[in-house]
Amino acid sequence: MAKLENPLKMEHLRSVDFAQDHLWDAKLMDKNKNPIGRFTDWFPATSVVENLATLNNHEIEGFISTYSVPLSSSEFTIDLSFYDDVEHSITYWISDWINNGILNGGQAISTAESAKRLLQIRKFTAQHELLSDKIYWVIPDGPLDFEGHSEAGSHEYNMTFKVLGVHTSVGH
Repeated sequence: MAKLENPLKMEHLRSVDFAQDHLWDAKLMDKNKNPIGRFTDWFPATSVVENLATLNNHEIEGFISTYSVPLSSSEFTIDLSFYDDVEHSITYWISDWINNGILNGGQAISTAESAKRLLQIRKFTAQHELLSDKIYWVIPDGPLDFEGHSEAGSHEYNMTFKVLGVHTSVGH
């Protein structure tokens, strides 16, 4: 952090309420906003990485310098880590979504319109007031792997989702 020599600047810094990593929650839902299995009031997500903006630049070679100019954006993704219950409710729901809802048992691939599901990401202030509430249309991207171990412990899964669009957005 930069050195602050002026006491007035230090007081300003102390007055800022900085964002905290734990003030969020997530919920995965079907197209009708029905939560998964027993997770109707909460979802056991442990971490989320929500891509908020992506800018790709184009480099132009000048006489003795290189310059960058904005060119495009790319797909947004959301990485979600979560625990599952003993019945594997979430992982069976996601694997059924992929294998039957998208790949149709290996017979055909569904359209994005019929394959998409909802993923809600909410953020809160330190006083637990709702700061933002976004519900994304998503499809899974990549593998959903089960990994067992011989010792006891909770089972955590990771899944990446491609964002197809925003269903609703409240707040910032």
